[in-house]
Amino acid sequence: MVEEFSWEPLRSEAIGFAGHILMCDAELVHKLFSNLWKGNLSGVSYVVTRLFDDATIAMMLYHAVFITTDSVYYEEVERAVALDTDWTHYHRLLSGTETDPEDSSSISRSSHE
Repeated sequence: MVEEFSWEPLRSEAIGFAGHILMCDAELVHKLFSNLWKGNLSGVSYVVTRLFDDATIAMMLYHAVFITTDSVYYEEVERAVALDTDWTHYHRLLSGTETDPEDSSSISRSSHE
């Protein structure tokens, strides 16, 4: 049954839902700034986790990734996006699966190379 699964009939709806997730995350960005301004680290942690999860789901939907098991969920999405992208680099930093000895606070990692 799983072998017969195809994203194609769902592709348009999946991409639309990915866009909807990202659009709704605008509210989370406001919550992030509010919590930073208030010094509420618990709130910051909660919002960052939600943004991380939503970005992962959006990329999974956009790239039509069929998740085989939750233990390799991030790896499968990262491979679909491409392992050498800024997105995957920062996704790994946030998930704790990669550490960068250099300052990783900039938007583009190419400035470190």
